[in-house]
Amino acid sequence: MAAIEKQLQDYVAILSEDQKKTILNVAKALAPDAGSESDWEDENFVAEVNNQSKAIRQSNVPTSSPGNSRTGEPNNRP
Repeated sequence: MAAIEKQLQDYVAILSEDQKKTILNVAKALAPDAGSESDWEDENFVAEVNNQSKAIRQSNVPTSSPGNSRTGEPNNRP
């Protein structure tokens, strides 16, 4: 693998900026998740999740329906 990386470095060193952008786009297409942040590393995303969670906890709205969670049938217990 190191030989391939060395060859890539050698070729990239002699490319124009436009050619480098093309190579970068090809690399991104081959590895679409590489280099992207996880949602949980995004401060704005985490802040919004925290705000929404806080709003749910402070409300009187139940987060699950009463009854049997598997069938949806109501509990007939007194």
